[in-house]
Amino acid sequence: MDCDQMRTGARSLAFCLLVTGAAACGGDGATGPGSDDPFDPEQSSQEFGAIEEAIQANADLEADLVHVSAALETMPTASWILEPSDLSAESPLVRGVRTRPLAFGSSAQPLIPADLLGTTFEWDEVEGAYVQTERAGAPAAGVRFILYDRTQSPPVENGFLDITDESDPSADRLNVHVEKDGITRLDYDVEVTETTSGLTVAVAGFLTDGASRIDFEVLEAVTETVDGFGIDVSYSMSLAGESLGVEFDYVVDFGTTLTLELTATFVNGFNTLVLDLSQTGEGAIEGTVEWNGDLVMTIVDDGTGQPAFLGPEGEELTLAEAQALEDMFEIALEGLDFLAAYLVFLGGSVA
Repeated sequence: MDCDQMRTGARSLAFCLLVTGAAACGGDGATGPGSDDPFDPEQSSQEFGAIEEAIQANADLEADLVHVSAALETMPTASWILEPSDLSAESPLVRGVRTRPLAFGSSAQPLIPADLLGTTFEWDEVEGAYVQTERAGAPAAGVRFILYDRTQSPPVENGFLDITDESDPSADRLNVHVEKDGITRLDYDVEVTETTSGLTVAVAGFLTDGASRIDFEVLEAVTETVDGFGIDVSYSMSLAGESLGVEFDYVVDFGTTLTLELTATFVNGFNTLVLDLSQTGEGAIEGTVEWNGDLVMTIVDDGTGQPAFLGPEGEELTLAEAQALEDMFEIALEGLDFLAAYLVFLGGSVA
């Protein structure tokens, strides 16, 4: 199976997830262990909107990282540290197929060039780019980029981003730390380890606008198999101090036959909603939605691109609840977009 076929398979799985077709979840609702709450996708969607709002409240950081990443591209061994990308026209699932980590040895070379350690970069309006300066304050084992309020002309300094190499002989490690207007807005640690059969990237940290805070963990693993390789990307994201959380796991096996599996889990107090989707090769897409362990929805697409959404007894479901569920799964995929934009994904195109 070539790359185009792989991407086609991923797109069809994504379509099944995101479709706004003429049916969705309804019925009398279901209850499950640990909760007496009936299944109400519209209410759940409204509650999980708080996570989406927290992501959007930090949109200013994405612009900062775009400018920093442009500067990092000039650093031969550090250009992978931050890799914001705009693939909004494509499904995040396609990104998983398109990207695989680079296989470099742990601590085989410095993550940041030695001659740049302790360097502060400031924006030069004439150059329209970051330039090295003699300014003090950068971490001794890393680099600092001054951040700016670019809504003003000329831009006004309002923070900094530090990237620190904390590697040791066992693994490559980085810390990324962002402060703006006196508030720590983003802080996470990255650990890259290599095994005889693959590579694993683990990330853990938080993001905040000063009001709400998102705690997150990410694990991306690539493993060689007898007939190809597999990718497993998973993340968890929750609102600090609240009972709202999203977990997402996406597994692709590039073997003799392409197989894809996706699980999105939404936890709200004692209530848990789980979506499972799977596809083998170019075969049918199958999926289920469970509420506190009870089946409330089945999804089947025989390859026509027009998935059927049915209740547990095979009944048709309502459009309003379909839209509510789609909104929730959009939040899960937006979380994947957020992580791809702000965090570390070593990689290059499979093509």
